[in-house]
Amino acid sequence: MIEPHASVDAFYAELTAKHPEIDTIPDDLVDDHDLCPWSCALDRSPGHVIMPSVWSKAEYVSVFVHSLARKHGLAVYDPQAERITYPDSNTSPTETRRPWWRFW
Repeated sequence: MIEPHASVDAFYAELTAKHPEIDTIPDDLVDDHDLCPWSCALDRSPGHVIMPSVWSKAEYVSVFVHSLARKHGLAVYDPQAERITYPDSNTSPTETRRPWWRFW
């Protein structure tokens, strides 16, 4: 069972203040990925937030979300990298791994 945590609500409020949910923006702004980098609605509960982003904003969203999560004392799970980043980690997501979608 997921326990509700006030930090999740604070994280979500700050996240959506900068990048509103896709269902809340006018239709003519749906393609403005600087405003709303989400590819669909966020999945949220009192214990988690899942943020699917558009491909072109994936790296930006990763850095932004990790920074915001660290600020609120939350861990981040990156399913593409199969990695959990804890809030006390001293490394940023771009320092710890190469993006899986790039060719080397």
